[in-house]
Amino acid sequence: MTILNETNNAQTFRFMPQGTSFDGATVLDEATGELTVLTLSNIQIPSTSGNYYYSFDSVFPTVENRFYIVKVYNGTDLVFYDKVFCTNQPLTSFTINNGQYTATSTNNEFVFYE
Repeated sequence: MTILNETNNAQTFRFMPQGTSFDGATVLDEATGELTVLTLSNIQIPSTSGNYYYSFDSVFPTVENRFYIVKVYNGTDLVFYDKVFCTNQPLTSFTINNGQYTATSTNNEFVFYE
């Protein structure tokens, strides 16, 4: 699964397609069902970037704590499909229940009978 941030700036999306080219992408918000066609820029392919993955830059219409489906196309052929999660937490300290669970302390005493 890919992680994106909630931002109005372009983000780099890296992926490994089934094929050697692509020319379009869409993102589907799983919560609302809204489908957005992305405008791609800075398209990188492995032969020019020296990596094993393809990438492009785009502004993703993401909202924090939501899941999305990203599809990449070559014409009408689907060449990549992935689920994306949006979070603004740093990936090194990411936790799914950030700020929603707090541990409570207690002074319970337990008695054991043998």
